[in-house]
Amino acid sequence: MAEGIASLLEIEILTKEKEEIIKSLIESNQILEKIFDNSSIGMAIVSEEGRWIKVNQSLTNMLGYTKEHLLSIDFQMITHEDDLDTDLKLLDSLKKGDIPSYQLEKRYITINNENIWCLLSVSMIKDENNNAIYYISQIQSIDERKKWS
Repeated sequence: MAEGIASLLEIEILTKEKEEIIKSLIESNQILEKIFDNSSIGMAIVSEEGRWIKVNQSLTNMLGYTKEHLLSIDFQMITHEDDLDTDLKLLDSLKKGDIPSYQLEKRYITINNENIWCLLSVSMIKDENNNAIYYISQIQSIDERKKWS
């Protein structure tokens, strides 16, 4: 009888610990979502093929596209043609592991077909086998600075 009660108490303790862990994970995830969504600079999660997986409001405001539009295209489609080759070469070096991350001053093409200078910072998220899963892009407008220099 005592063993049965001890087992029930142990199960109850483990259940409460599990619930606390789940609650903590949910809260952490919500915090990360808020950081991403409310960042003052553009942020995006990009697939290995270059498709936008997730974008924040700052990025859509900067470029003028809706989230839905960006999620239906890849970054190559709105990268200025003179900057695309450099971006793709750096992305390839990142994927190969030659560099841990990169920054690039590049031009994006806005919804109004205007060029906007941005500072792009890219890092890679890998799986347990060290393969690229997706890329994290942080995009900050430097258009005013470039116009005055």
